[in-house]
Amino acid sequence: MVIKKLVWIIISVVFIFITVAECKGKMGLCHKRDLLGLNGFKAAIHLDTSGRLEKWVGRDCCKWDGVSCNNKTGRVTGINLPGLMSSSDFIFQSKMEGNLSPSITLISYLEVIDLGGLIGLTGNIPPLIGNRLSNLHRLYLYGNNLSGALPASIGKLSKLEELQLHENSLSGLLPYSLGMLLNLSRLLLHTNQFTGSIPESLTKLSNLRGLDIHGNRLTGRIPENIGALQVLKELDISNNFLTGKLPQSLSNLTSISVLYLDTNLLEGNINFPASSRQMTSLSFLRLHDNHLLSLI
Repeated sequence: MVIKKLVWIIISVVFIFITVAECKGKMGLCHKRDLLGLNGFKAAIHLDTSGRLEKWVGRDCCKWDGVSCNNKTGRVTGINLPGLMSSSDFIFQSKMEGNLSPSITLISYLEVIDLGGLIGLTGNIPPLIGNRLSNLHRLYLYGNNLSGALPASIGKLSKLEELQLHENSLSGLLPYSLGMLLNLSRLLLHTNQFTGSIPESLTKLSNLRGLDIHGNRLTGRIPENIGALQVLKELDISNNFLTGKLPQSLSNLTSISVLYLDTNLLEGNINFPASSRQMTSLSFLRLHDNHLLSLI
């Protein structure tokens, strides 16, 4: 009996030790891939006026400023380091200078990346971002100095709801794979240097509520089936080099409230709304600086 009790005591102690060790591993120490990704991101930044990154020390990354983790798994799920910061009594602008390290894609459970408005982030959007960050819901990289193309792998981010890359120096064609982001509600790509045409695949984004691609170098026609975006509220494709006639399907944008088509090379008749019962939510319309012939 004594031996049995002793065995049970030993087993209990070992079980408790293992349980405590697992909990400590989950809640106290950063997963090695997450730690590698975060430290790689930090190493590529040579200026951080907010002082947030200098506090990224040790291995308990879930306590780091701007880093959020899953309470059960301990895996990093969010990087929230926006340029615009607030305290109890004022708002101020911070700045980071350095490259956007591709090591950020090692943090495979990320759901949110908010590095918007940091002004000085350079480099490219990691080409494998869509292959490695399949859990991403929101990607904010706006207001920086990122360059290069928008990777085609972006279309693999099937859970993505918001993509905000505006006010950078991104260039090249808009990838057709954007049309695979079926959960997307906001797509903001304005004030970049994108060229080529607007992909017809964008008309498949049935949950899209905001589309802003103004201030690029886009050419070609407005997608003929643009009216398929039934829940779209805001559409801004102004300040490009778009040509051709206005698609008749524009009248099918029944939820639209803001429609900016100005400062392009559009021509022909203004053929929307087709009746007074269509586009009843339209509040702001801009068509100036085109080659349009008739009035509404």
